[in-house]
Amino acid sequence: RTRLKRWYDSAATQSLLTCVIVANFVVSILSAQWNPEENTTTYEVLEWLDWIFTCCFIAELCINQVSNWFTAFWKDWWNIFDFV
Repeated sequence: RTRLKRWYDSAATQSLLTCVIVANFVVSILSAQWNPEENTTTYEVLEWLDWIFTCCFIAELCINQVSNWFTAFWKDWWNIFDFV
């Protein structure tokens, strides 16, 4: 767990997660702006990207929980916000 926490808390990992959050934000904006019809290529690509971001965020949450373990994880309000 110590190695995992060190990796998770590293600047590189946190920067990568920040990029994923920003990319998700941009894709959400584009999706709302374009509002593609179902069964179009644009719709399918945006749905695919949504699944990728969802998997990334679930993986990040799991890694965060494991690396901080139970008590430390739930003492941090950002983690609670992430979980909700």
